[in-house]
Amino acid sequence: MDTTSGKAGNGSTGEGSASFGTASKDASDILLRKILLVEDEADGAELAATLLSANGLEVVLAHSADEALQVLAADKDIDAIFTDVMMPGMNGLELADAVSERYPTVKIVLTSGYVLPELLKNRERPYLFAAKPYRIDNILQLLRS
Repeated sequence: MDTTSGKAGNGSTGEGSASFGTASKDASDILLRKILLVEDEADGAELAATLLSANGLEVVLAHSADEALQVLAADKDIDAIFTDVMMPGMNGLELADAVSERYPTVKIVLTSGYVLPELLKNRERPYLFAAKPYRIDNILQLLRS
């Protein structure tokens, strides 16, 4: 991740984000305080947590979907999750479905360098998605939409 630009990933300039079936609001309308970051790769998790924290968010880190569900059960102050899709065990899409069912007020944003946004379009539940590499300002915009 290029910390000067807030870009995550392998340094390429490609980026993408998509919203599937959700209405957007002005970013200032959404009060977002605490986010659960779910990433199985330690380096990427720490860097993303640092950038999110630098933008005023309290970040709780989980390294697996199972750990994320335990954190959500114990911490009712989490407003949103930002999760990688490709993880061992329960993947990010399965986590998003579980969170959506159990915690319907928690905002969900997915990210991956491997999953195409088109694969998310025909799912039962719509999710926000940002392709890796992403820019932190794009993630903040999705989280606050």
